[in-house]
Amino acid sequence: MKLCAGGLVLAGFASYALPDPAVARDVVSPAAPKAVWTLSFPPKQEIGNLFGMPTFNCFSYGSMPSRKHLCRAKGTVTITKKMPLLFVPNDSVSEQPQLFDPLPDDAFIGLDCERLSLTDSALDNILHLKSLTMINLEGNEISDAGVVKLKLLPNLVNVNVFGTNIQGRTIKELGRLKNLVRLRMGCNKLDLACLGDIAKFEKLEFLNLDRVNLCDQDLLKLMPLKKLWALEIPNNPKITGRALAYLKKLPNLRHIDLRCCSLTARDLLGLNASQLRFILLQPESFTVGDQHLIKDGFKGSGITLQWKSREAANSPELYSPLK
Repeated sequence: MKLCAGGLVLAGFASYALPDPAVARDVVSPAAPKAVWTLSFPPKQEIGNLFGMPTFNCFSYGSMPSRKHLCRAKGTVTITKKMPLLFVPNDSVSEQPQLFDPLPDDAFIGLDCERLSLTDSALDNILHLKSLTMINLEGNEISDAGVVKLKLLPNLVNVNVFGTNIQGRTIKELGRLKNLVRLRMGCNKLDLACLGDIAKFEKLEFLNLDRVNLCDQDLLKLMPLKKLWALEIPNNPKITGRALAYLKKLPNLRHIDLRCCSLTARDLLGLNASQLRFILLQPESFTVGDQHLIKDGFKGSGITLQWKSREAANSPELYSPLK
């Protein structure tokens, strides 16, 4: 089988695209891809799929960037590779993580293992994939012990451990990843002392802390993140209007997700003269009157408001613009 990974089309994969492409910069593979790859997979067992990816934008997706399907991971496959490759294994690797072992150490830029029930021990079988710049472990059975192993993948730019079993007590080990830009670790029972360690990730530009029981004072720990461009803190009801004063002190912050926090319309209007360019809200958190008050208050501010309703959570149309 011979395939070409050219002609890729950008499309949403998960979450949403931020609306300021002039600020969101591209991140490229650490090495130029080979012209041709010959990859050997089990001849009688399909273990996943291969996708081609363009140079990816580290702010344009929730877990992994857009991709175009190339072929199934079965048998011997020859690929004319004009774009970096993403490997998406199936659940066969959950019971047989050794299926990762024959993969070339420099073939893939991305590995998407979302919700495959992988454990910490299974990560040992991917640590030879040194070319990885993105790894999606969302929804797996990864603990703090597994996080320590990720430091052995030196080119990682994007780490997604959303909805796993981590507590954050070893997150400081990711400080060894010198190019880490994006960290998604929401929906975990975090020891919030780990925010002090995250604050030392000098290059961090995107951080997701969805549903981790944040309070206003916790955001103070993030003030050293001078390059932070996007912060997602939805579903943290202890976040109130007091926290917004802290957010204004992050000099490069342009995007904030404040859905399901305990904010009033008056609180939000205090952001209309800030450096922000995009605010994501949930309409059910406000009365219709307050929604229009917020909309009117941000007119001419240069800040885009987006409203994502609870009903639209599983819809391809992620935004519900206020009319």
